[in-house]
Amino acid sequence: MKKTINSFFQQYIIHIINIFMIILGCIGLIGNYDHSLYFPENTYISIILLGVIGIGFYLYFIKYQTMPKKPCVFIFIILLLVLIILFQSECHYFLNNLQSVIEFDYFLKFDELLPLELYSRDMFYQVIIFIIGLPVIYLIVSTVCTMHFSLIKIISLIFLFMFPVFINHELSSQESYCFIIFICYALLFTVALKYQQKQYTLKIVVIILLCIMSVTASTYLEGNPLFQQESSSVLSQMIDWIANGKGNPLGIATQTGMSRDIDGSLPTGNVQLTNGLALTVQSDIPFSSYLRAYSLANYSDNEWHEVTENYDNSQSLTMYSDFLMLNYLPSFQSVEILPQRQYDFQFVPYYFIDNVQEYPVLFDSYIESTSDSLDVLYLYEEDPQLGLDENSYFISEQYDEEYEDYVYQHYLDVPDELEQQLSRLLYENDIEYPYDFDIASTVQQVQELLAKQAEYDLNAGTLPFDKDFVEYFLFENHKGSCTHFATAGALLLRELGIPTRFVRGYTMLESDFHNGEAKIPQYRSHAWIEVYENMKGWIPYEMTPSGNIEEISDVLDDIASQNQQTANTSDVPTTQPEEDTIQDTPVDLDVTTRSSHQNIWIIAGVFGIFIFIFIYRYLTTHWMMIKTRRMNNNQKVLTYYRKIRKLSSWHNVDDEELKNLAYKAKYSSHEISDEEWFQFLRCYQQWIHQYSQSLKWYQRFIFQYIFGNK
Repeated sequence: MKKTINSFFQQYIIHIINIFMIILGCIGLIGNYDHSLYFPENTYISIILLGVIGIGFYLYFIKYQTMPKKPCVFIFIILLLVLIILFQSECHYFLNNLQSVIEFDYFLKFDELLPLELYSRDMFYQVIIFIIGLPVIYLIVSTVCTMHFSLIKIISLIFLFMFPVFINHELSSQESYCFIIFICYALLFTVALKYQQKQYTLKIVVIILLCIMSVTASTYLEGNPLFQQESSSVLSQMIDWIANGKGNPLGIATQTGMSRDIDGSLPTGNVQLTNGLALTVQSDIPFSSYLRAYSLANYSDNEWHEVTENYDNSQSLTMYSDFLMLNYLPSFQSVEILPQRQYDFQFVPYYFIDNVQEYPVLFDSYIESTSDSLDVLYLYEEDPQLGLDENSYFISEQYDEEYEDYVYQHYLDVPDELEQQLSRLLYENDIEYPYDFDIASTVQQVQELLAKQAEYDLNAGTLPFDKDFVEYFLFENHKGSCTHFATAGALLLRELGIPTRFVRGYTMLESDFHNGEAKIPQYRSHAWIEVYENMKGWIPYEMTPSGNIEEISDVLDDIASQNQQTANTSDVPTTQPEEDTIQDTPVDLDVTTRSSHQNIWIIAGVFGIFIFIFIYRYLTTHWMMIKTRRMNNNQKVLTYYRKIRKLSSWHNVDDEELKNLAYKAKYSSHEISDEEWFQFLRCYQQWIHQYSQSLKWYQRFIFQYIFGNK
């Protein structure tokens, strides 16, 4: 009696664990789709209902020992009929807009594919997520319940999980950790430990460990690029990690856009242009400006890093704005910036104003992301009434001498291995510290030096493993993109004793505005520098040769347009502009995009690999059944018995039942009945299992998954 109770209790625990895993799988996969494809917020109701359906599928399996194929197909057909009959206009809008997005942008934002005027749009999306989620939840339940094709199912689930990444969408951290727990569970207990006894205890231990590991990872590893990334896909980042060490031996291309967090990495390979919307800027008065994301202070190991010591109450972003308001006739306006994805920092136009210090500056670099509109000084003109002498100006009452000391401590570092070469280059070109304090003139000299020393080239090639980014750019390769020019310019000015910092963001033109709104694409991402002038503050300067914001933005637009046109006819790498164009209008093309066709080929390639694995697995595991389907029972028995003798190293089979049936099929006139055949087949499968368990782990893997024995 006690043994029966324990058995019932253990089975009860296993059912609870399996249901828990099904719920995690539903949240991890369908919840991630809901997040990364930007479904409306209320579609979480459909995810809950899909979880309930998944539990229903599991209970159906427990009762009938088979998956509910017919009920699943019936529900799916009903949903399709509902979609076609009740949402005809929504389907029309949806398919047309989806086609346009895939063709021109490839960044799907589902909640914008239908106009707001359609009153039933939210219900339409509920049905869409049901149609997407029903096959997924069936696959999840099948993975938990049945051992058949378990490895193929797991590969399929991983592919489905990674699909948003293939089309340049970010994954949600919480949902992703749910999926990781589920897939680790499935991998352990449907592949690796499917014959382990007393699994209920082992399952509980493993689940607890997986949960602890996931919570720890979510606490200490955010933002993990697997879950949050820029427009470049996670797959290319993974290849980068494997390929790089230092440098980029595989020559992987860097793509445009901004990472959601502070990123000081520099391109170690060629650059590709990235289409897609980055920001929407709303302003009553159109104007041109850099959209500043963040600045970085220290260059080392081919990367830029934040300051090592924060400065409390820093006025880093508003100091020069205060100077301009005191010495010029300013024009102000309110600007609202709406990014397409969430960032840890706020994009800020020049020149940002914060009179009440509402937005604290973090790491002397950026302000936190906010949905508030920002006040900016977008225009300033000479004020003839001030009557100031040449080189004289008013100084703000908030001027902080201690901050100036802080600047000279943290923004003059140059790596020791570069100092001698940079100093020699400046000396050879007669550039020295401006003792008349004409910083702007010195910056111009450095700009001209860079234009003479290197040229802009999108295909700058791969940074060698043992080379410094700046050294290779200035003295060997002599070509690069905006990050090359900005980094080299910042260090050259530091070598002269002028504080500088590296800045990332986007460029915005007055001509981008239409009806008070400007849409800034990903390929407008850019890098420049800020130079510190005593008692004035940080002033932005362009380092790409002979460039200004208008010229840079125009060339970026032209190249992106050309890439879009040529992508439809060939897969030719992006070419750089004519040489004279580069000299006159140097460009920031540090970060830019792949065409949608390249993404489609990646998906097609991955899908092709998946289909090949599926077909190979099916053929190897069903080969004996295919081979013997036209044979009678006697022939089937002899065919399977020959395989057993071939697998057995000493040609001996201890199973008397197998041998007796095989001898009867070969040496007697008796015709093997269906019942005897199925009995032989059960014995055969049991013998194969025992034989598999006697092999070493790598032999067992080859036996089961390469040769398909089961």
